[in-house]
Amino acid sequence: MEDSPLDSWADGCIQRVSQRGTDAILLDLFHPQAPLPSRRSRWLISATPGDSGIHPSSEPHQNAPKPPIFCLWLRTRILNGRVAPWVQLHPHVQEVAIERFQDKRVQRFHLVHENNGINSNLLLLDEDRHLLIALRNPNQSGRPLSKGKPYTLPSHWHQLRPETGEAPETAQAHGRKAVWQQHLKRLRKQLHRRLRHLEVDQASLSEAHCLRRWGDLLKSKLHELHPGQSEIIVLDHSENEPAEVHIPLNPQDSPQQNLEVLYRRAEKLEHSRPHVIRRITETQRQLQSLGAALEQLVTLGDESAVLAWGPRQPLWMRATLPREVNETFSKRSKASGPLVRTSSDGLEIWVGRNARENETVTFHWAKGNDWWLHAQGVGGAHVVVRNFGGELPTRTLQEAAQLATYFSKLRKTGCAEVDYTRCKHVRRVRDGSAGLVYFSQNRTLQVRLDSELVNQLLARTRL
Repeated sequence: MEDSPLDSWADGCIQRVSQRGTDAILLDLFHPQAPLPSRRSRWLISATPGDSGIHPSSEPHQNAPKPPIFCLWLRTRILNGRVAPWVQLHPHVQEVAIERFQDKRVQRFHLVHENNGINSNLLLLDEDRHLLIALRNPNQSGRPLSKGKPYTLPSHWHQLRPETGEAPETAQAHGRKAVWQQHLKRLRKQLHRRLRHLEVDQASLSEAHCLRRWGDLLKSKLHELHPGQSEIIVLDHSENEPAEVHIPLNPQDSPQQNLEVLYRRAEKLEHSRPHVIRRITETQRQLQSLGAALEQLVTLGDESAVLAWGPRQPLWMRATLPREVNETFSKRSKASGPLVRTSSDGLEIWVGRNARENETVTFHWAKGNDWWLHAQGVGGAHVVVRNFGGELPTRTLQEAAQLATYFSKLRKTGCAEVDYTRCKHVRRVRDGSAGLVYFSQNRTLQVRLDSELVNQLLARTRL
């Protein structure tokens, strides 16, 4: 791995871990021996099909209220750990060892990144190189690997972007197309399985007439039944010649209960008939649509065609689509969570717009030396300015105070007094509701709302 940017990982300390979507994680490294200001770096480790790799990143950490299980495992194992140099296990598999002092001993873990096309993955191994957890299902690469088993390289390898030499946009489109194809084929198997079960249910609908006939015959002989009887033989005179009918009974039920069970089963089958027929017709129609979608997908080539084709598909086809290609989910997820913006000085500003988001930015995202702002004496947003040291720049302070005023109950008055202090001086109110805090060592700033400046901040692209 000569001349690789990953060489800078050596002797770094992992300070922050978060997960982006379902197939990527963000890591913050601190390099104590590096010259200022390059002691901190942020890296994106992605297992997204078509865009898998390890790259420097400037994306902000977006911590969910309930982090995914893979992210939680990383935080409890490798957070504050010291990183060794990356090792190349295979042309498309890299591994880094991480050591952390815990429980009076040094714990060692291995983080493995597999760049394997649509089966790219990220795995965490223990000291003995046994699998602890994987970001995606490791068995998709053709190996029987499960938790607690020794790590083995994938058995199946996909054609990757570096060998083809194609442009990143085309490779991303091919990755997006591959995910769509895999998803649609999986849906087709599910629909075929559903159709088989529905056909079995349709065949059992013919039992309704028999069960009701049994009930009518049993009603005429109800006075002859005895408790504990498991069967009764009744003559059926509905045909040309009388025939013996053997009616099974539950010996633990009374004669009246056996009669009610027969009628209830018959009624249930009769009521389910139109629903079963409707679902069979609907499943057959979905299978036809799925076949047509697969044929259309094969003809698509560039990224724009795949992006334009996806949203036109019916909702049932997109509902379980992976997040990295689900445009509907992506648009919805970007609008959720605390507001993230960048100040004129390049510092991140986080704004909580409700009690849950206030709790998130103040006690989950923020560090002790970050700056915290809030409109004085009224309900409003917790505003945090991410600061790596030193005093808060005046321009950034004014912009953060404008946001604190705008997202408070003093917005209509147009002016407010905004308190600001370090996040380490902010504490939760015991037994108080979410977002209820008290703080100390604060200073106060007089703010007059500037609508033009607020609009610029709200429209500004975040990091």
